[in-house]
Amino acid sequence: MDNELNYQALGLKIREVRKSRNLSQEKLSELVGISPNYLSRVETFNGGVVSLPTLVKIANILSVSMDYLLSDSLSLADTNLLNLNALPEDDKKYITVIVKEFLKYKTNLLITLR
Repeated sequence: MDNELNYQALGLKIREVRKSRNLSQEKLSELVGISPNYLSRVETFNGGVVSLPTLVKIANILSVSMDYLLSDSLSLADTNLLNLNALPEDDKKYITVIVKEFLKYKTNLLITLR
C-alpha cells in the first residue's frame, strides 16, 4: 500500500471547494494567513506542500471536513476508514475510544503479536 498523501489530488479538491464558495485565491489566502502565491502552488502542486495546521484552517474556512478534503488524496485502503462517518454517533464514540487505547499500547501490542 502506498502511504504517500496525494498532494495533487488535495490541491485540486481545495481549488474545487474554494471556487464553489466563490472565493478567490487572494481572499482565501488572506483568511488563512498565507500568501496567494503559496495557495496557488498548493492548488497546482507546484512545490506547495500544505502543513496540517494550514490545512485545518483551510478546511474550517471552506466549511468542509478534513476527511472531505483528503478523500481523494488517500489510497483506496485508507479511504475505507472514512466510512466511519456514516456510523451513528454512539458507535463513532466507541470506536474513537478503542483507537485511542490501541494507539497508546500499539508498540507493545505489535511486539507481543510477532
